[in-house]
Amino acid sequence: MGWLVWNNHQLLEQLEIVLKINQGMELQLAEYSHPRLHQIYILQEIRAVEDKLITEKSLKVKIDILIQISVLMQQILEYQKGGNDEFNI
Repeated sequence: MGWLVWNNHQLLEQLEIVLKINQGMELQLAEYSHPRLHQIYILQEIRAVEDKLITEKSLKVKIDILIQISVLMQQILEYQKGGNDEFNI
């Protein structure tokens, strides 16, 4: 029983860390008002992954989904910082 409590505590800590990272990236993304086409595709992918997050019951899987969302948001941020020549929409 003690192991389960400890494992749950660790998962909750991981969840909190990932949520804070995602929140910080969301704030950075909000600074950009004109998404580019590639960014829109990634945002659509993020929304699809977020739908999985809502229906998932397992805390471990939720953490994995949040990490996946973090990776996608990081791609958008790197793309924005790279200053690609793609046209704005």
